[in-house]
Amino acid sequence: MEKVVRHTLILLMLAAGACSVDPDVTVRRSALASCTQDSDCDDRVRCTADICNLIKQYVESSAKYQSRQNQNQGHDFCSNACEKLNDIVTAPNANAKAGKVSAFENMIHAAVNAEWLTNDQANTVIALARTL
Repeated sequence: MEKVVRHTLILLMLAAGACSVDPDVTVRRSALASCTQDSDCDDRVRCTADICNLIKQYVESSAKYQSRQNQNQGHDFCSNACEKLNDIVTAPNANAKAGKVSAFENMIHAAVNAEWLTNDQANTVIALARTL
């Protein structure tokens, strides 16, 4: 009798667990909208916030930013770049997405010319943006 009760309890626990919502699945479904780091999403897909944070890190490490003369422009560039990344993610179709990626790339190349980013940094963020 004790064995039957134990097995019944185990089966009930397994059944209850099978019906619960996996919180990781919920997070993955909204990864692009709500994650702030890849580890938040745990889906091996780059988040726009990851790329934004990287751009901000690159800009703030630039000599231009460090000179403290143009920091507001640096912040504005970072905000605009993040908006363009969000535009990529929310593009309604492949053609629109390609256009948004191209606009982002143009902005990043302009940032190299303006000395906010190096060529290597630009290549890195462009490659990441293409994965969105």
